[in-house]
Amino acid sequence: MAQVLNRISKKHNFVVDGDYDYTLGLDGSNAFAKNNIAFIFEPYQVNPRQWDKIKQLSVNKITFCWNKLFCKKYGFEYLPHQWWFIWWNRDMFDEDLELRFSDNIHKENLACMILGNKNFGLQDKHNLYHLRHEIIRFFECNQINDFHLYGDWSMYPHVYKRERAEPISDTLKKYKFCFCPENTNKPIYSNGWVTEKIYNCFRNLTVPIYLGAENVNTIIPKECFIHMSDFKDIADIYKYIRHMPERRYQEYLDHITLFYKSEKCRALIHPHTLASGLDRLL
Repeated sequence: MAQVLNRISKKHNFVVDGDYDYTLGLDGSNAFAKNNIAFIFEPYQVNPRQWDKIKQLSVNKITFCWNKLFCKKYGFEYLPHQWWFIWWNRDMFDEDLELRFSDNIHKENLACMILGNKNFGLQDKHNLYHLRHEIIRFFECNQINDFHLYGDWSMYPHVYKRERAEPISDTLKKYKFCFCPENTNKPIYSNGWVTEKIYNCFRNLTVPIYLGAENVNTIIPKECFIHMSDFKDIADIYKYIRHMPERRYQEYLDHITLFYKSEKCRALIHPHTLASGLDRLL
């Protein structure tokens, strides 16, 4: 993470404190030293202790957060979570979009999921880690040829491919669809929580199957993704994507291409935009 921030920022030198992955210091400073810059990576449901600790660190020079509601409440600075996408796609600097999209037209497989196997934080109905298992179990028991799984999921041998999918673009470009549930969809707490998962799909012309941020439709046009809440269960989603007419599938790709090339999207994910925002504030 520090390598990417140092590459895009012209004024500051960032380092990552290994003991506290949510805090970045300037010039090698300790995680709890004065004038630190803190970045909140996860929603409260995932790591409540992290949030409680950061709120106590009044010595921080700036705390960045992706949730506008909490920025207003706690005095944080707003930084869209899409900047995390830059970390996952360090090869995207000054890329040729026309060439990239032309290389991702033909898909060999139906669907995949590229997510870690973890579960921590608050256990409530809005914790979506259980949904990952629900998706996997459906395909493991019913449709092993139409779904591939990446991450530390070796307990599901029939759909499991391998632990890592890096570079992630080399994997995603093979699939027409990708399941992208976030960590939480809790109202207010998930506001703005649109992570790199859906943008990774867009960059590789893979249609995301999404559930997460309560306000996702204000950030990304609803025509660009399949919203899981529109279906009664995973079987219903599978039926929809398995029998989707080519014309309907192409409509998704057209909307994705239009959005990804738009000024709105580029303003969110382009590294130079992030750099100017950081340098303005720090």
